[in-house]
Amino acid sequence: MSDVSDELDQIIKDSLESPWRMNLIVQFMVFAIVEVIIAAIIRLLPLSESSAITYFVLSLAIFYPFIIKEYGRLFKSIGFGFFGAAVSVLAYNLALRYGLSMSRIADVSLYILIMEIIGIFLLRHVAIEFRVTKTTTIYVFDAIASIVFFTFIMLFFYGLGVDIITNLMASIILTVIFTYSILPEHIV
Repeated sequence: MSDVSDELDQIIKDSLESPWRMNLIVQFMVFAIVEVIIAAIIRLLPLSESSAITYFVLSLAIFYPFIIKEYGRLFKSIGFGFFGAAVSVLAYNLALRYGLSMSRIADVSLYILIMEIIGIFLLRHVAIEFRVTKTTTIYVFDAIASIVFFTFIMLFFYGLGVDIITNLMASIILTVIFTYSILPEHIV
């Protein structure tokens, strides 16, 4: 019964959006124009080549869901491809630029925390299902992400030499805030 109601909801949503949605070719043309403008702006800025590539790939992942409003499997795959590329390029450049020291637990923990936060929020931007769908799978995903966050925030504070009580209290408070921010929203 739930599958039928989800399908009907999607049909109704598509029929309500269709008068205001641009033609698919126009959507891709607008996306291409926006990316050409962004590439031109990036080329004018005094950035290194790796920074320019990082900003361009991030712009692909950010602007694609705003402009392309098609919900087919192919279009979702393209969005996830941009998401994967953005997270990969960002992870590589953060590790390279800031000299990730594998010998310091605080450095590694902070790096993983930053990548988790950026990755989850970019994923929620690319795939609206992670933002609004209230299913067991999404809640399990959020619980696992929160456990990972709690573990690495504890390790980060431990690496800084914070005492265990302060570490535990700060980690619990930050994890509650993080968990609340990634739970699915209620769409009115």
